[in-house]
Amino acid sequence: MSELFQLSHYVRAEGTSSAGVHLYHEQTGTSTVISPQTLELLKMFKEPKELDSLPNQLGFPHLPSVLERLCKDKVLMPVRHQGEDDATVGYCEPPVVPFLLTPNVGTRARNCDLVFVGVPFDLASTGFSGSRAAPTSLRRWSQSMPYRINNETLRPAGWYCVERNERILEGVTIGDLGNFKFDPAEPLKDIYQRITEFVAQSFTGSSFPVFIGGDHAITYPIICGLTAGPVGIIQFDAHTDFAELHPNREHHHGNVMRRANELAQVCAIYQFGVSGYFPRFRLENKQHVVPRIVIRDPHALETLIERMPADLDYYLSVDVDVMDPTFAPGTGTPMPGGLSPEELEAALAAIVSKRKIIAMDLVELNIDRDFHLNTCMTAFHVLASTLGTVFKYRD
Repeated sequence: MSELFQLSHYVRAEGTSSAGVHLYHEQTGTSTVISPQTLELLKMFKEPKELDSLPNQLGFPHLPSVLERLCKDKVLMPVRHQGEDDATVGYCEPPVVPFLLTPNVGTRARNCDLVFVGVPFDLASTGFSGSRAAPTSLRRWSQSMPYRINNETLRPAGWYCVERNERILEGVTIGDLGNFKFDPAEPLKDIYQRITEFVAQSFTGSSFPVFIGGDHAITYPIICGLTAGPVGIIQFDAHTDFAELHPNREHHHGNVMRRANELAQVCAIYQFGVSGYFPRFRLENKQHVVPRIVIRDPHALETLIERMPADLDYYLSVDVDVMDPTFAPGTGTPMPGGLSPEELEAALAAIVSKRKIIAMDLVELNIDRDFHLNTCMTAFHVLASTLGTVFKYRD
């Protein structure tokens, strides 16, 4: 049986010009110009097809070379055969460039210690959109730290951290499942449901998943699929994300924690770095707000951590807007007076070294507003440092 190909879910038509129809690939960030005739050809690939099964009566000039170009530009993507034992089938597209250039991509990533997943979703943003491009941008930036195997131990070499005078992630296998795929025309509730199904099917073992958004709305369906047992949420964010639920928009990035607060398995939500002004403010039953003054006082932070249940599993969610816009301008809802990268790193290290983190996400990195990729660079550095601490103290 020949390989099946299908129109990529990440390809969008941007418009037309005298040169032809302009397509934009949201995963690779590249543009392709095609003729109207080629656009009609692509419509045939809304359903999987074999390249050599196209009828000769199409009368399409230079058809083989056109198809080759569409595959090279990732406009047409191969489809895995039905029945393959892979929980990511139907859910993820392979990354153009994997995190840390790991060779463990797709099915090879499933049994790794640390597994990255991109969730390029920003349809629930009430601010500036653009965070959908973050997974690909972070992957590209991560190439500066390529994954290596120690030739003597035949185990992952990890990286030497100068500030800590130690190696991080040594012996930790790293994989990349790719990007969760969806159609922007899908109802949002269907997208959230498929995220939950994907997480529930993909992470049943001992792997530590890291979800790269996307906007903060992804946290709720991830937690729904991750565990049915008791879990606490540790959130670093300039906002509480407890906006009121409205019938016409029940779930967006500004009320994601109010939705999480309703889940039976969520026991507590600890919100670090919240700032700003509110017309009305009332703590909900599971909500604990930790202002910046506590984070900046090591003794106060240590006292707070000791009050957090030690026998509870925790999900960590980091919104980059918790950092001051001076350091992290690339976000849709920036807030002045936020944490510095050093303060954020120190607070994360203090918490994850004392409490069991079972998974995490990094959200709201908006590449469209990121000057000189400062936020991308800073977010990746914080992420690498935090993961180094997670695995240093992981059982």
